[in-house]
Amino acid sequence: MSFWQLVLANIEEGMELKTPGRGIPPTRQATFSVGKIGSGFVTIVVGKGKYSWRIEKGVFELVDQHLTSAPTPFLRIAAIHGNVPLANSVDELIRDKYGTRYAAVGNYIAAILEKAGAVEYIMIGRQKHIRLKVK
Repeated sequence: MSFWQLVLANIEEGMELKTPGRGIPPTRQATFSVGKIGSGFVTIVVGKGKYSWRIEKGVFELVDQHLTSAPTPFLRIAAIHGNVPLANSVDELIRDKYGTRYAAVGNYIAAILEKAGAVEYIMIGRQKHIRLKVK
């Protein structure tokens, strides 16, 4: 199944999820919720309902394509809210394709994909990453 198909099959409106946090087991996780799910998007609600972001299907497909075909089959996840994303991160991959429209959403995307069963968290040194879930 594609990442998008896994999201549609396993993520529900109103579901509460936690960001990846730091380390394994995780610390410093934040909670967010899934708003509306449409045929081509997922809306997430963050900050006690103050902010919502619409994440298009193409963003999930982009991460899917990278993890299934890139020479480095993992992506770093880290919450950096500045203008420059971290190298080899979900945020960098998304910003290279879509610009800053998706500023610092990599952690939320990683959390959705992990809950959907598409990816798993791993540590490479002290840095947290996602990779395809080993079955």
